[in-house]
Amino acid sequence: MHDSPVICAVWLQTLEPRLGETITLQCQVPSNANIKAVNWTKTDLGPQNVIFYRDEQLDTDNQHQSFKNRVQLDNEPKGGNLSLVLKNVSSSDYGRYECSFKESKGEGKPHQRHITVHWNPQEEVAAAVPGEDVPLLCQTPRDADIKVIVWSRSDLGSDYVFFYRDESPHENFQHPSYRGRVELSDPEMKDGDVSVVLKNVSVKDTGTYECRVIITEGEEPKLYSTIKLTVSVSGEFVELSLCVYWMFVFSKDFLENRRDTDGVGEDGRDRKSSLAVGLCVNWWACFYCLSWLFYL
Repeated sequence: MHDSPVICAVWLQTLEPRLGETITLQCQVPSNANIKAVNWTKTDLGPQNVIFYRDEQLDTDNQHQSFKNRVQLDNEPKGGNLSLVLKNVSSSDYGRYECSFKESKGEGKPHQRHITVHWNPQEEVAAAVPGEDVPLLCQTPRDADIKVIVWSRSDLGSDYVFFYRDESPHENFQHPSYRGRVELSDPEMKDGDVSVVLKNVSVKDTGTYECRVIITEGEEPKLYSTIKLTVSVSGEFVELSLCVYWMFVFSKDFLENRRDTDGVGEDGRDRKSSLAVGLCVNWWACFYCLSWLFYL
């Protein structure tokens, strides 16, 4: 924008959202202001902006890539409401934001207030069934120069789930059960994304995972993400197991009674008829279980 835009007069707002949440960065100007342009910026983006609105439409030419399709003005500035809606918050979104605007006629007295978004690592929860590939999310500042990445589990002792240093993973630091099963979601770690994918999980992978990163040489690893993963057998699998069990029971009963297929049983019923019914039920159970298996 040109002609020294007015900086939105807002109260000091501090937010501590959870990862993945949608938040609103509030900015209110006089309701009678004739807004021509609105510019939301973040101190570490340089010349690029978070969102720029002018002439009643969004201008994305200078928008930072990480905010594309994740931000919008709360009310297309009407009634003096210039608030910003930020979707799917990541740890790289923390920092200081500033809202400025320009009126169609004249320039008001500048007021400077900042909105600060703090990121506080909180435990996330993930669930999976055996055999799935599970993403473990971890986000550092978008401009971070990553030196070391350490994914750990509290019950593994000195071994790691994943270890990255000198621009490559090191399997010799990994626990044997994780070798060949963990890799970076994005090998280029664009915008500070150091998430990993844990492949072919089993019940033994249940636990609490922590992501720590070193950005500056000589520093201790900083915690960026904690994920509590639960891997359990699904309800469908349990029902399938029960189905197979009953197939076994029917088959066992059929084989035991096959030895004596003539005559009448102690209860007076025709044993041949009983076996025929049991056989039909057994075949029906077999068809049912196989159908369920293909459905899963």
